Order: sequence, then C-alpha cells, then structure tokens
Amino acid sequence: MAETVFAMVQRQEQERREAIARGEPDPFLVKEPEEPAREPNRLEKFEEWMATDWEFGPYYWEEGQQRPDELKERLRQRFWWLYEKNLRGAEFVGEVVANLFGLTESKYQWVIDAQRDEERREKQRKLEDSQRRMLAERARQEREATEAAARRAEGDVEH
Repeated sequence: MAETVFAMVQRQEQERREAIARGEPDPFLVKEPEEPAREPNRLEKFEEWMATDWEFGPYYWEEGQQRPDELKERLRQRFWWLYEKNLRGAEFVGEVVANLFGLTESKYQWVIDAQRDEERREKQRKLEDSQRRMLAERARQEREATEAAARRAEGDVEH
C-alpha cells in the first residue's frame, strides 16, 4: 500500500526530530556549500561594460570649454559627437520600427490579456456574490427583527 502524503510528512518530521536529538544538524536547514567567487570572463566583462551608460562630451564647442590646439583632438571630439548622434538616431529608429511592427509585445500577449480579464471578472463575480449574501443576510435579520417586534407588540412571548 502506498504511503499517503500526510504519513510521509509525519515520517519525515519524526526523522528530523530524531536527527536533532542525536545532535546532528537540522536536515531541512543544511545549506549547500557556497562556490567561491570567480573572476568574470571576457564576455561577462564586455556585457557589463555595454550595460553602462556611456558618457560623451564635454566637447570643445560647448560653453565653458577651451578649444584644443591640436587638430587631432578637435577631430576626435567631432568624430565622437557624430558617432553619438548616429548611435542615438539609429536606436530611436529601431525603437520606432519595433513598435510599428509590434515586436515589443509578446507573441501570445492576447492570451495573457484574456487570462487577466477572466481573473478580473472572476474576482468581481466573487465580490458581488459575497455582497449579495451579506445584503440578503442583513435583510433576513431586519425581517426577523421586525417580525419579533410585531409579535412582542401582539403579546406573543413564545419567541
């Protein structure tokens, strides 16, 4: 005969108590040894670097900045400015295209929406049912109180 879930839980609890009584650590609280911290590999470092917010500027033509004497430095700053503008423009266009074609939504978003609507309707139905029961109970109590008052007024002491 197969052991029931309740019996299995009771047996495990009894084994746990016996282990604690023998001085062993609690088997449910025994933790796995933690792995030592490892150095991130190149890919992880690159992904971390890509996730950071890149700061561009300040550029020499912005207010409060001095114009560099070297042409090389001025060209470098111009290049970075053009690079930033192109990168941000491409990112914007990519977002617009993704939104236009619906690539930002889940493939089965309609299923998720339908499930949420169904859960909302079910919750609303349960709330309405409980309110109806409460109102019916309140009306019954008021009716009984009115009937009891009428009986007392007539002299019926039985109830």
